[in-house]
Amino acid sequence: MPLLTMLFTDVVGSSATKRDVTLGRDSKERDQAYLDQVQTPHFALVRASCQAHHGQEVSTMGDAFFLAFDEPVQAVRCAVDIQQRLAATPVKTPMGPLRLRIGVHSGFPEFFEGSWHGADVDATARVEAQASPEQILISSRTYELVRHMSDTKFYSQGQFELKGVGQMHLWEVDWSGGGKRPTPKPSLDAIARRKRLMRGAAAALAAILFVGAGFYFYRRYQSGLTIWPTKARPTVAVMGFKNLGKPEVAWLSDALSEMLSTELFESGVLRTIPSEDVSVAKADLGLMIAPTFSVATLAKIHRILRSEYVISGTYVAMGNNPADSIRVDLRVQEAESGETISSFMEEGNLATLSSVLRKAGIDLRTRLGVRDASVTAQGRQQSTLPSDPEALRLYTDGLVKLRAFDALGAKDDFEKCISLEPNLALPWEALASAWQLLGYDQKAKEASKKAVELSGNLPPQEQRAIESHYHELNSDWNRAIAIYQALQVLYPDDPNYALALAKAQTNAGKAQDALATLAKLEKDPQMKDDPRVDFSIALAAESLSDAHKEHDAAAAAAAKAKQQGSRLLAAHDVLKLLLELQQQPQFLVRVPGRGGSPRLDQRREGGSDLAQPRPGLQVDDHPAPVLRVAFPLDEAALLEPVEHPGDRRGGQPGGLG
Repeated sequence: MPLLTMLFTDVVGSSATKRDVTLGRDSKERDQAYLDQVQTPHFALVRASCQAHHGQEVSTMGDAFFLAFDEPVQAVRCAVDIQQRLAATPVKTPMGPLRLRIGVHSGFPEFFEGSWHGADVDATARVEAQASPEQILISSRTYELVRHMSDTKFYSQGQFELKGVGQMHLWEVDWSGGGKRPTPKPSLDAIARRKRLMRGAAAALAAILFVGAGFYFYRRYQSGLTIWPTKARPTVAVMGFKNLGKPEVAWLSDALSEMLSTELFESGVLRTIPSEDVSVAKADLGLMIAPTFSVATLAKIHRILRSEYVISGTYVAMGNNPADSIRVDLRVQEAESGETISSFMEEGNLATLSSVLRKAGIDLRTRLGVRDASVTAQGRQQSTLPSDPEALRLYTDGLVKLRAFDALGAKDDFEKCISLEPNLALPWEALASAWQLLGYDQKAKEASKKAVELSGNLPPQEQRAIESHYHELNSDWNRAIAIYQALQVLYPDDPNYALALAKAQTNAGKAQDALATLAKLEKDPQMKDDPRVDFSIALAAESLSDAHKEHDAAAAAAAKAKQQGSRLLAAHDVLKLLLELQQQPQFLVRVPGRGGSPRLDQRREGGSDLAQPRPGLQVDDHPAPVLRVAFPLDEAALLEPVEHPGDRRGGQPGGLG
């Protein structure tokens, strides 16, 4: 069965032309006139061209020709010749010059009862149907056979879905030198590009409206013209899940906590305490993961996190494979009273873990009596967290390391996670934070930009938070401020947005604006004893070189942190003080090995020191933690101890100062 190249032609608008009243008084007269004035010269022209290029006329149907050629080059040259003859000697019709569509395809049809039949014949007809008036389209198979032609130019038109044939890449033959013509229907590539542009435009418009509306109401809110409704959402803290099964599935404890926190946050009807805040509180209180907590422990959790409800529980997983089953038992306790509000169970396997946690989130919202506004979230097919168990393990392990300031270990985990599931925004955002902590600003910016690009399936507030982090990394403080202003107004019950706004305003050199933001936040009853507000005031005062205000605010922050039992936050304040004083030439900060306390010595002229430790650096009789500071050298150097002249760090890697 030889290769045959088939050519189909069809007249554009022939049905309307045949009915034109100028051709005759009735249908019979019009048909005869059409045959004489249009069909005859049209057929003569096509047949002459076919004969000139050694083609075979297989059949005609109405105005359409079916021609066949042994040589693909001759088929293409015949198509070009037909269009050029029509342009040189137009066949006049009542609707204007006659115009043809032409399609060419090469294949192996079957000869039956005097004609060619088969799928390749159908494909040729479908190629011709995709052409616009005066256009020649050829299939990708024909193109590969004629692409060497030097007397004709070809233009790619993209991938098309041909009815009954499937997808096929089509090429245009430029017979007039006029360049590429549009096809009546867009290619699949053009449709995909248009969808991407529409999604991008919609996202950009949503961001503009979101920030614009937030800024408008923020201004009215600041001026007192608008009183924003302050009905707070129920606040929940996911404290963790105890593993009742095999040791090798212990990683699921962190994974379940992170996934459930993310699910509850994305619903929008609950205010979820951030996982990093929960991690700090657990470290402060020395909490072990437990199915439930005592009334006394819940009171401490409530004092630090200000959470109305605490979620905890247990799980049993049969293994780490996607098909392995898992059972999760959840308990909801009221933080102030200690009462167990609800307990229930969800089952599934690791492959469907996101669905299991999504169902758990729906059940939790129902049991807490809040309207489930997350209908779109339930219908979301693409998970915002990794679905592959190994990628999920790497992601959650990385978060745990990042919160423990092990940025190098976290970076490695995030990169491995992204290699398994590269199209999720949250792992890229976490990687950006790890690079930032390591001091690699450019790598942090690149990872953050990727997170922004992939954040389209996240809730609006999470998209904006990722965008604001990207702007902060690029020192575009005004854009970051605009986003935080919008978030603060649209989610007034979440103090983290106001704190982030104040931080951005301070970094932008707008410390007075930051103090105004924090003054309003101080009026919130739930924030009056929060040391983070005073610590932010100290930062703003430092930016203004207001030493007295900075000292008073820092002292207030330390006192409040000690009162609520938050040793880590108090140590954070002390650590900041050490970092600031280290920049002053009269002081030298010494950070000892593990178990020792930080010491501030006064530096003498000439570089020698007096062993005169400054008092007050102990926090509640607990030594302040040692912070490993990694410098942006190379990755191997990050693992080596950093020694400073005259100030050994006792072998601690990455010593401070």
